[in-house]
Amino acid sequence: MLNKCTLLLRKENDLNMEIKNWIIILGILIFSTTNSDLKAQKIDQLDGKLIKVFNPNLDADPYQFAITNIEAPFPGGDGYRDGLLEWKEKLEKIYPRNKTKLPNSQRSSQPTPQPIKKIIPQQGFSSKSPIPGGTPSDNTLAVSDDGFLITSWNTEIYAYDLNADTAMYLPGAFRPAITFSSFSPLPTNSPFDPKLLYNPKENKFVLVFLSGRTPTDSKIMVAFSTTSNPTDPWNVYELDGAPINSTTWTDYPAIAMNDNELFLTINLVIINQPWETGFDRTLIWQMDLEAGFNGDATLPSNLISEVKYNNRYLRYLCPVQNGEGPSGDKMHFISNRNYPQLSDSIVLTNDSVFLVTVSGDMNSNPTVDVKHITSPIPYITPPRANQPNGHIFETNDGRVLGGILMDETIQFVASTRDVNSGYPILMHGFIDNISSANPTMKANLINHEYLELGYPNITCVGTGSNLQDVVIGFNHTADTVFSGYSVVYYNGTSNEYSDILQIKKGEGYVDMHAGTSSERWGDYFGIQRKYNEPGKVFTCGYWGQANNKNAMSVDELITQNYIFPSVSEIKENKISANVYPNPTIESNPILNVDFKLDDSQYVKIYINDVNGKTHKTFLNDFVKKGENRIQLSTENLSKGSYLLVIEPINGEKLVKPIVKL
Repeated sequence: MLNKCTLLLRKENDLNMEIKNWIIILGILIFSTTNSDLKAQKIDQLDGKLIKVFNPNLDADPYQFAITNIEAPFPGGDGYRDGLLEWKEKLEKIYPRNKTKLPNSQRSSQPTPQPIKKIIPQQGFSSKSPIPGGTPSDNTLAVSDDGFLITSWNTEIYAYDLNADTAMYLPGAFRPAITFSSFSPLPTNSPFDPKLLYNPKENKFVLVFLSGRTPTDSKIMVAFSTTSNPTDPWNVYELDGAPINSTTWTDYPAIAMNDNELFLTINLVIINQPWETGFDRTLIWQMDLEAGFNGDATLPSNLISEVKYNNRYLRYLCPVQNGEGPSGDKMHFISNRNYPQLSDSIVLTNDSVFLVTVSGDMNSNPTVDVKHITSPIPYITPPRANQPNGHIFETNDGRVLGGILMDETIQFVASTRDVNSGYPILMHGFIDNISSANPTMKANLINHEYLELGYPNITCVGTGSNLQDVVIGFNHTADTVFSGYSVVYYNGTSNEYSDILQIKKGEGYVDMHAGTSSERWGDYFGIQRKYNEPGKVFTCGYWGQANNKNAMSVDELITQNYIFPSVSEIKENKISANVYPNPTIESNPILNVDFKLDDSQYVKIYINDVNGKTHKTFLNDFVKKGENRIQLSTENLSKGSYLLVIEPINGEKLVKPIVKL
């Protein structure tokens, strides 16, 4: 509700004076926005090898045994985590928490996204035993144009048929999900960090996950589906997780596609190193999509290993997916100075954003262009997030967690810190004119009156003149609110946001690590538009169960951009209703309405007066298929004639007259 939410929209000239002072005090490195580094970085050809053609329902382990280490590695290594916590404590003294209520003047009345269907838990995972989450959960999701959805977490994969309303993997099993280990004929060491992506041009999926945490066992597994049906075979390839030297291993994957290639970024972590030196570099893998989808014996792959600016490695390159689907022969990446650095005179805040562009396919000597851009709003390492009962969530650093490209504008999201309340909030950035020599940037901050926000991701929901409209999904928590997840809609034309909508509310605080109050909260949030249904979005977020375990929720949403199918496209879905005791209400104040739906869907039920004005809306929510019964009290309804309207998203609107004497 609007009085529960505040969104700060700060433009280029609105920089807070307090931030300016801290920039001077802390000696932030300010670069010119015109600086650019264009050169062919070090590129090596390191092909992947086909190790298996995997048939999910034939090859999956029928015993469904899986074990997950809840002490999963922190992105950048455990030493990095320890150092980051030290600097978060320093930041707490600079930006202490308080209960300052944020001003209401910047709020807008943009329509919030509407949930129309919960994909799970009823299909295989009961409400008493919902889809579990790893530690961290690492939620990821992809959905095809023809209605197949795949979601994954540490360390399993679940497939769902939207049309048949049923789980697809291991039908009849107590746990209809497949483990990562099933995908590989080779031994895997606690596989982790899944990423899923759908290619609407090929109508196929890509799955990436990692295995091993030492230079000797580190592997990258890349699986390509052969059709849009996730039960059909997958071509599984292996890449070397220690391709540079014998002292590093691979962590934290991110993926995107253009017309012909798959791009994968990973972090190399130095084993047994302290946090200041434990991060080696970020690599870009460039792979041939056609070979992967076809199941060729080798997967042609380039490795770009020297992505630098001013002779310093850039970290955590987030690949940018085209908002309307893969296109062109370029790939863009966003990076920032997202972590405290001793080498930068103790940098706690920064305003540097880097746009990295790989141009040309892997067979035509691709080049790497690195541009530095100054953000109008400095970003700050986010604080840890509160849960009830004194428990906290780790928020990691301020790296870019999601980005999309529409025309010449990239929109991206990251976590940051609110200087007024000291809470973890979100940064929503915009880089315009990306092909020019001097791209420009603006940014908004997204926060809430009392919720603490983290781990955002972003997807496009607009078309035509509204192409810049997006939905941003993220986790939420508070010292009085159990962990769940929310979404917000952004109107690119008006630069306005909807109210924050809590899609999934938690039922208990998360306590996966016995004996400590610190819990993992990320590292990813799953979100994807449905490419052939503009305005429809699928989300996969994190929530706390009543038993103090974490779980995930998958939901289907629509926005104001949703284009309803035309009459010719809507399948036959007639509604019949029985209204009794009769349409004339006399002595009996209870009106009973029975109606039947052919499909579970979003339904609006309301009463209009004879002039067509809505008198009262009773329901605007998801209704299950089959027979449904409404009982409606009419005691407070004035005498007169009315029309009872039952309006489903797909199907005919039913209008029934009622009269109160």
